[in-house]
Amino acid sequence: MSQVGTSRLIRDLMNAYFVEVYPCTIFSFLHRPTFTKAVEDESVSLCLLLAVCAISAKFVLPDSSPAQKWIAEAKRQAMMEIENGRMTSATLGSLVICFHFDLYARDLVAAWMTSGSAIRLAFALRLNNFDANSQESKRTRLSWFEIESRRRLMWAVYMIDMYVSDGFSEYTNIPHSTMRIPLPCDEDAFSNGEEYDSGRLLLPDMGQDGVWSSPGVGPSKIRADEQSDKGTWHEVDSF
Repeated sequence: MSQVGTSRLIRDLMNAYFVEVYPCTIFSFLHRPTFTKAVEDESVSLCLLLAVCAISAKFVLPDSSPAQKWIAEAKRQAMMEIENGRMTSATLGSLVICFHFDLYARDLVAAWMTSGSAIRLAFALRLNNFDANSQESKRTRLSWFEIESRRRLMWAVYMIDMYVSDGFSEYTNIPHSTMRIPLPCDEDAFSNGEEYDSGRLLLPDMGQDGVWSSPGVGPSKIRADEQSDKGTWHEVDSF
């Protein structure tokens, strides 16, 4: 915690994250009450805290130069956790934030490298299969909002992959068919820990030019002969 600064600075940066950064969907995987309690108890993952503070710095600090030091340390801590076999969803969350920090800083090479680590870690944690009814979630006995947090994190990684691959299938590391989890729920349900059926991603066909048509959102069942402008949609449950 001392690597960031005083408790007041950490609190200000954390508040800035949830006010200024969190509303962007790719950052909405943190459950605010849980994260706040972890910070207060000093049980929060250091790499995740550093990443949160770094991405929030420009909203709080007149000079956001310390953010570069924090993001570098967040990456170092995350890599140490991976190398030591102690990787968790918090490790992955820090990498997701680091990717976007690098992207906004126009350090595209660093962002590209970080995206690869995030994607592989997401699959190592099996978050693409992590659902309320999965064996892993039952074994760990996580609460519903903890499951939803991991689900949102996996979708954040999915969006990173879509951005990096630019929609071309040969550059894609997360095929649509591997996303065997529901879509994120609405914000009120997540904040209040209320279980919510948000539906699933419907899989598009790949066009003749090798580019995936945009995924759709819909109910778990869809008629096989229904057509979109770009191809036939299939239900994700069949994969």
